[in-house]
Amino acid sequence: MTKSILCLLFFTGVCLLSGQAQPVKKAPVPKTSLLWKISSNGLTQPSYLYGTFHILCKEDLSFSPAALAAFKATKTLYLEIDMDDPQLLFKMGQSMMMPEGYSFKQLFKAADYAILEKYCKDSTGMDISVFDKMKPLAVMSLLIQQSFSCKTASCEAALMQMAKQQQKSIKGLEALEDQIRLFDSIPDTEEAAIIMKMITEKDSRVLNRKMVAAYKQQDINKLYEYMLQAPDWMQFKDALLDRRNSNWIPVITAQAKRKPTFFACGAGHLPGEKGVIRLLQEQGYKVEPIR
Repeated sequence: MTKSILCLLFFTGVCLLSGQAQPVKKAPVPKTSLLWKISSNGLTQPSYLYGTFHILCKEDLSFSPAALAAFKATKTLYLEIDMDDPQLLFKMGQSMMMPEGYSFKQLFKAADYAILEKYCKDSTGMDISVFDKMKPLAVMSLLIQQSFSCKTASCEAALMQMAKQQQKSIKGLEALEDQIRLFDSIPDTEEAAIIMKMITEKDSRVLNRKMVAAYKQQDINKLYEYMLQAPDWMQFKDALLDRRNSNWIPVITAQAKRKPTFFACGAGHLPGEKGVIRLLQEQGYKVEPIR
């Protein structure tokens, strides 16, 4: 469930001269890639930025030789949250529960709930009523996981495994509590409406397939374009993407100055005028694609 929740969350620099910050002309993103090298601006060793897709069919998950080499050259792995926290699943479970008096069922019209009930039973074998005290996000996560007709894998889990094999420390760009608070700010009724569209509208499934295809081609700009075509989520773009990207920049820059680090986040966070790549470039860092 943790991996699925991360899926919904559907992905610096100051140029120094004589100790003074100088304005930096925005550099265009020249190419596209999942792997980006962060250098210059006083860094003695490069760090790397990598775009993930939180849930993929197992056969679609792979890392290029360049990504594997970059990962090996770094000392620390940063994910969106610290998924190596031994208390993570406990905290996640607690955060998904609602107090007495809350009813997930009451978020839906009777006819819609009947459709959802049948879909849940057919896809998971479970009765939707067992989730009645849980937040819509938890139910959505389960349904996303079950929507794949293949054995799924997680980029983050694979990176964590490699980090442990190479004895790298694992940290997070933000706290789990921050991520939960973000989704709590979205009205439950909005999330309920998104769930119904997800299970009833073919377009949402087609769009997801297009996003996966763009990711496999390492075309983060095309992936970003597809994300913008999901109006239900993109009405919350400022909270889901832009503000988080901005909050991550001080974390990334401070850590990159300490030691070479592999930063991995959803690929949708990388491109765009307010994406992590652009924000790092505006701070004076050289951020270049590595294929």
